[in-house]
Amino acid sequence: MNNKKSLPINWLLVFFSICLIAIPLLLLKIYDHVVFDYFSEPNYFDNPNIWLEEQLLLEEIFNDSEENIKHLDHVVEEEGVNVEIFNSSNQLIYRNMRHENQSIIDNEEKLITESSYRTTVLDKDNQILGYIYTSPNNWDFSMQNSNSSESVMMFILIIVILIILFIFLFLVRNEMIKPIIALNKASKEIANENHSIKITDSRIREINDLTSAYEQMNQHLATLKKQRNQYENDRNLFVSSIVHDLRTPLFGLKGYLEGLTNGLATNEEKREKYILKATNQALKMDQLLSLLANYNRSSYLSEHISKEKIDLNQLIEDILDDLDYQKNKKEVKVIKKMERIVISADHFLLYQAMENILSNAIRFSPVEGSIYISIKKDHHFVKIFIKDEGPGIAESEVEHIFKPLYQTDPSRSNSGHIGLGLAISKRNIESQGGTIKAIHSKDAGLEIEITLTD
Repeated sequence: MNNKKSLPINWLLVFFSICLIAIPLLLLKIYDHVVFDYFSEPNYFDNPNIWLEEQLLLEEIFNDSEENIKHLDHVVEEEGVNVEIFNSSNQLIYRNMRHENQSIIDNEEKLITESSYRTTVLDKDNQILGYIYTSPNNWDFSMQNSNSSESVMMFILIIVILIILFIFLFLVRNEMIKPIIALNKASKEIANENHSIKITDSRIREINDLTSAYEQMNQHLATLKKQRNQYENDRNLFVSSIVHDLRTPLFGLKGYLEGLTNGLATNEEKREKYILKATNQALKMDQLLSLLANYNRSSYLSEHISKEKIDLNQLIEDILDDLDYQKNKKEVKVIKKMERIVISADHFLLYQAMENILSNAIRFSPVEGSIYISIKKDHHFVKIFIKDEGPGIAESEVEHIFKPLYQTDPSRSNSGHIGLGLAISKRNIESQGGTIKAIHSKDAGLEIEITLTD
């Protein structure tokens, strides 16, 4: 997945809600400012105060001279406005009424219109000179003007809202619907075991998190599929190898027994030879079956760990005592350099792992060869090194020798061993949180390094 910056869907909804409200209001404000402030002269319908200040000499109005009366008559007739002027004592000093929509104010017989606009006039000393009541004369014109303005405003609002909704739907389609369609398509592909499909990213955090989780699940399923195929191949190889390795001594045993039954052993010496060969083949089968039993047992026990305090030095000594016969038979010398360390581990699993490694070291050591055992503490870990002087292995095989049933070249192969010993050791060590690896040496021999937690 790409690391795109994403926003929560709640923020996105809030943002578009604000746009839906703020942008139309802003455009209306701009429209009102441009149309009425810049392209029209001051008039009564737009702002009565401004009109009064510019068209009438407010302080001189209250001088009831003929000149002022004529000026008033001219202005109100030209603008189509009804005007009533009262002095500070609420006495009517001027009236210009030309429509019937009037109401009576019972104060010295003042008549004003129902929708009149009142302006208080002050002198230079902020003393009240009087009051001016204004109202539109032509109501049809005012209503048409108002309706026209409202129509324009409504048209602008509808256009802006439609644009915002279009942008919102476009983003919803790209950032929400497309990823969901991609998820649906990916589900069908995954059902057909196609895990290579890529899913579209989204700038909406919730959708992006969903697609990320889905892709992680897809990768996990692909890994599980790969592991399943590998396990299936290993199982088939395991079964075929077991069948092959058991069939060889079984056929040998069958052949020697048939020879005895059919009288091929014509004398006592031959009969004893056939019996000895048959016994050896039976022992090989028993050894192979024991290895299989140990492998299955270690598989179970590795999931049911029972830890206890173990003295590593004593454990190594006990294993060497059990392998004393094989060691003395080849006159192998064991050179030890071991610190006395006690760890917490499963005794059976650790004993079995170390026994398999030491048994391999003795088996592949030359006659009168040496085995080197080293135990040392490294911070919170304990490291065990076991090195033999055998033929060693190729560097390309180092990573494979711990696989079940893996056989190296003939120099380190031995009849009766099917490649489970090191696999058992690896499982037992790793089940307790440790690691095991083989170290390639240009000289003769193979070194095994085991790391355990303290």
